Amino acid sequence: MLLVVVPEIGVDPIQFAVMMVLNLMIGLATPPGGVCLFVAGSLARISIFQIVGAIWPFYVVLVAVLLIVADMPPVTLFLPGLFYD
Repeated sequence: MLLVVVPEIGVDPIQFAVMMVLNLMIGLATPPGGVCLFVAGSLARISIFQIVGAIWPFYVVLVAVLLIVADMPPVTLFLPGLFYD
């Protein structure tokens, strides 16, 4: 449904897909609804608070990469441009 609107607002579909995947990665690993946190906690038999304490640097990196991808489309579109232009 969103892919119909994306070209209308001037965003490349490949860039939109990368931004969507990054947003899903952040959302699935962020409390309180982070499904991946519950799965990892039950598999490792540790609390969610211990997991969040261990992976907070990865949150920072994911948000930084998301900001870079959203602000600079050539970063995302460089490799597909080599193959599909």
